[in-house]
Amino acid sequence: MRSCTAPAGALFSARFRGLAAVAGVLAACLAAPASAAEEGPADAEPGWIPGLSFDFETFGYSTKSNVVNDFNPPSQEGEGTNGTSKLLARIGGEVMGPAFEALPGSPRLFAGGGVQFDTFSSERIFKVGDVQGNTELDIARFRSTGPVPNQGTPANGIADCLEQNPQTCEVADPEDFGGQFSQIGAQLENPSWSAALGVAFDVPIGRSFLLQLRPSLAYNVEEVAMSGSIRTVTEDPPGPTPEEQEFFTIHEASAKARSTDHSLGLGLELGLTLFRSSRPVRTSIYVDTRFLWLVSDDTTTFSDSLATYQVRREPFEIRGGAGLRFSWTGFAPR
Repeated sequence: MRSCTAPAGALFSARFRGLAAVAGVLAACLAAPASAAEEGPADAEPGWIPGLSFDFETFGYSTKSNVVNDFNPPSQEGEGTNGTSKLLARIGGEVMGPAFEALPGSPRLFAGGGVQFDTFSSERIFKVGDVQGNTELDIARFRSTGPVPNQGTPANGIADCLEQNPQTCEVADPEDFGGQFSQIGAQLENPSWSAALGVAFDVPIGRSFLLQLRPSLAYNVEEVAMSGSIRTVTEDPPGPTPEEQEFFTIHEASAKARSTDHSLGLGLELGLTLFRSSRPVRTSIYVDTRFLWLVSDDTTTFSDSLATYQVRREPFEIRGGAGLRFSWTGFAPR
């Protein structure tokens, strides 16, 4: 049997060097046909091969968000970008059709689909201000230490302290109190869905192993639950007077929205079938990548009584995964 060697030389990043080497071996094997051992009845491939796969997939969920205060701008307004790493557990099923033996690589058409589960809880993708602060407590402390109208500071009341230069009593502005914020959260709803339609090319390695290259058209749909909230303070009426201590009001509101994101793109899987003559089930290990473009609206806008929230999802992403596939090849003929 002629050995196949990987083409040498090209510079790749350390992250993809191993995958590039394996791909080189595959390319060399396809370019230079090898003489494989004759297959007996026990080695014959069945026409239709169903399979079940279990794997993990990771990708970056990137967004650009902004909050507009519609009540007392510009308090707690802002915008920002965020990138969150996601890890999905996937379960999939597929069916491969009969091989086209006359073509190089004995290609088989395949169709598959699966469900995906986000392994992390809700993520905050945007924040302005102090989410952890206690606004009510801050205002109560200020009022307990401030001057009492017409009863002195402690001697002559608010009127006296306001007439001093500088003022001899404490005054505050709404933005001085903690616990004011705006934020947006996003969570991938479980499960999400994926589908693929492609071609599988086989390259036998001896009698035990089978190298497989599987380009495909990939589709993905995810539902994202979003939430927005804001807390802000106003002074009513603005500024202290000789007759009245400053009075502050806390305003809070929140809103929720859902976005269904549809993505379309290309997938590429490189797999190795172990003990390809195993019956009735054989096992494969694989790595895959998907290049997905968002084909639905990339922007979600929602609002409450105080603010408007907007989230724009990055329209292109690269996903990578690895896992195991168990294929049903039936029992060997006698």
